[in-house]
Amino acid sequence: MIKRYAKRRSSTVMVMLFSLLLLLLDSAFSARSPPQLPHQFQAEVHVLSHLTDPRQEYPPSMGRMKVQYDFDQQLARAEMLEGYNAGKTFLRRYDQKQEFMVKSGEFRKCERAYLGDAMPVPEIPFAQEFVAMESVRGKVCEHWVHAHDNVRVHVYSDVSTNVPIRLTEENVIDGQPTMLQTFDFHNVHIGPQNVSSFAIPDGYERSDCARNVGGFPYIHAFHYYLRF
Repeated sequence: MIKRYAKRRSSTVMVMLFSLLLLLLDSAFSARSPPQLPHQFQAEVHVLSHLTDPRQEYPPSMGRMKVQYDFDQQLARAEMLEGYNAGKTFLRRYDQKQEFMVKSGEFRKCERAYLGDAMPVPEIPFAQEFVAMESVRGKVCEHWVHAHDNVRVHVYSDVSTNVPIRLTEENVIDGQPTMLQTFDFHNVHIGPQNVSSFAIPDGYERSDCARNVGGFPYIHAFHYYLRF
């Protein structure tokens, strides 16, 4: 009789614990907020084109760049390590309304341009829907998705830092998805950037740089949601 009572009591406790766990999970899910892009950080960004054959040399399927970014101070820098524009560094000084492009190597040069545009706000302008918890490069991430027109975008946010580390864009025609491109953040460091890091590289002064009337194209670091 005592054993039977103890068994029933144990079962009741297990049910109560399970119910409590469900409540906690429900609370966690209800409090979940969609990922936001960082305003101050540095990272190495990898951009993979899924429509380009990686076996061919040109056009390159992979691009890599070292990015330093500070929206609050209106500063951005991209050192192109691989892919299009490899060997070039792009410097955006929105605070001074000027931008520079420095090319290193045998045919080194520096160009400057007036930067009259406002610095784009880093944001995902669409409602995002939570999908699941997933592992990305060994990191526990929240998987979110949003869609517009015939495009679907997947965003993976590292739960330990609350920072998105991957974005994959796909085209959806008649219900069939085709992967277009993936942006990956590696070695992310969040925080204000040192203004001294945004000096013209390679020892150039402003007066050394030839004027470029048209300016330079946007650098897309996390699709067009984070560009400069």
